Amino acid sequence: MTKPTDPEVVHDLVSYAEIARVVELLPTLVREKRRRDGLSLRAAGDQTGVAASTLMRFEHGTGGVSWEKVPVLLRWVGEVTPCAS
Repeated sequence: MTKPTDPEVVHDLVSYAEIARVVELLPTLVREKRRRDGLSLRAAGDQTGVAASTLMRFEHGTGGVSWEKVPVLLRWVGEVTPCAS
């Protein structure tokens, strides 16, 4: 049984407008995470399972990704990469 304080439990439903906004921002979020983590398109593609050429077009707004990859990319941009000390 999950507790109400578990971070994995969603407490509030989000609106379609909020979902649309996140999907709209996803290419920018992908590019920012890739650059912040110092990853090439190829390395990001290896981590996400999305071809580097597809990621490049996606980041530049000249192409999309399959709908199956949207949740993968959302999880990926949400991951926190530990900083090297």
